[in-house]
Amino acid sequence: MLAGKGRMHDLLQKAAGWMLREAGKRDEARLVGYLRQLWNAIPATMRRYACEKLSREIVESLRQESITVP
Repeated sequence: MLAGKGRMHDLLQKAAGWMLREAGKRDEARLVGYLRQLWNAIPATMRRYACEKLSREIVESLRQESITVP
């Protein structure tokens, strides 16, 4: 499951991101809330897959919020 030094294997990141994306198709607000809470803790690959169906404005908003959070 892990790929050295506590990092999640790339294929698992893709799979988890895919599941988040699919869940977001049914409840986008819930996905956005989840991503907002954990943006900095989620690996980049997982975020990329989870955000595929979200609008550019929403993704940019999530990025900006994560930068301003200490």
